[in-house]
Amino acid sequence: SEGPGLRAVSAPAEAIDTGRGTLLGALEFKGPARLVRLRPDTMRPVSPSIRLDENFVADSAVSPDGGRLAVGSETSGRVQLVDLRGWRRLRSIELPASLPGRNAGTAVLAWPSPRRLVLLAGATYAERSPIVVDPVSGRVVHRARWRGIPLHWDARGERTVLLATSRWGRGPRAATLAGYDSSGRLRKVRLARILAGYGDSGTGPARDLTPALAVDWGTGRAYVISTDGVLAAEVSLRSWRVSYHRLTEHRTAWGRLRDLVDPPAHAKGEPVHVRTRLAEMLPNGAIAVTGEDRPPTEPSHLSKPIPFGLRLIDPRSWTVRTVDPEPQDLSVAGGTMLARRWSMGNDGLDGIGLRAYDTAGELAWARFEGADTIVRGAAGSRAYVEVQRDGRRRIHVIDLASGRTERTRPWREIRVLER
Repeated sequence: SEGPGLRAVSAPAEAIDTGRGTLLGALEFKGPARLVRLRPDTMRPVSPSIRLDENFVADSAVSPDGGRLAVGSETSGRVQLVDLRGWRRLRSIELPASLPGRNAGTAVLAWPSPRRLVLLAGATYAERSPIVVDPVSGRVVHRARWRGIPLHWDARGERTVLLATSRWGRGPRAATLAGYDSSGRLRKVRLARILAGYGDSGTGPARDLTPALAVDWGTGRAYVISTDGVLAAEVSLRSWRVSYHRLTEHRTAWGRLRDLVDPPAHAKGEPVHVRTRLAEMLPNGAIAVTGEDRPPTEPSHLSKPIPFGLRLIDPRSWTVRTVDPEPQDLSVAGGTMLARRWSMGNDGLDGIGLRAYDTAGELAWARFEGADTIVRGAAGSRAYVEVQRDGRRRIHVIDLASGRTERTRPWREIRVLER
């Protein structure tokens, strides 16, 4: 039978361009993070570094005119502003003590207009509230009464979409999809058939479920994929109406026979403690989904992850095709999907290097088989990949079309910041 009729499209990888033919990157893991400008073809810093107050640039947003950068903090209620044109630190916005988790973290979601900055106030993995801050005065101009534990989010223009769950420890419950804009308007809908969250549900081990979120800003629709991979919730961001779709796996006759002999790792009936899914909207309208499962073990940190693989969902027919059964992580760089595994060193999961697929799911190239890889970022026609093999780490500047290494650089904790 025919699979999803997806087509391959090409698109440049997005990153923060400072307007001087350079990219914005972050040097981390040696004290406070430092901002630098990078040459796209060599990833070599070409500017003095700007020392930040935070150790990591976990969340950031660029002002509408491209002149300023806002950096959130994982450990404090603070947002730092940087002047990209004058290449200097500006000020830090300290959030009021009355906000939840004021001393626990601030995520930057979007900077849609000169006087409006959209943030999440609260600690990571705890209940947080979306707020709107005036970056000029530092004043909180809107604050949502709703609080939830965000699992995934996406922002574009005036709107931010968040997939959230309720308080940890009460067992997986119906997920919530919320929308928040710079005027302070909040819309939300309960996804009764999509479970999310952590806790003991009565019998068996506690479960930790993180569904996937993908947003198609062109059509104004959000998609939430259940952790078992069999159901998708489709939400109109205009009416906030929900429709559910059963996902049908496309398999060839040979594939069905093979699965009868040796079922996929994620489907072998083992008890699962953790299910994590992440999704990306592709330029051709397809949804790419990956993730991992972890069975319960004692101690829990020795649990060997079971890759969910890389799958493509076609929202026109709600058919699913498994592109590659081995990855557990995905980066989308324009029209290229970069699939890999990540290892904690003691989880017994071998590296698969880096595999590049087009948006139709066809393999374009594969590199670094057996090595551990980290995609540090991408820009235009290039990706920047950390490769570790035999205890040695290097940064490769890779041509996305061919997979060819254009240049290698000595290893450092550096990454390209994306819009």
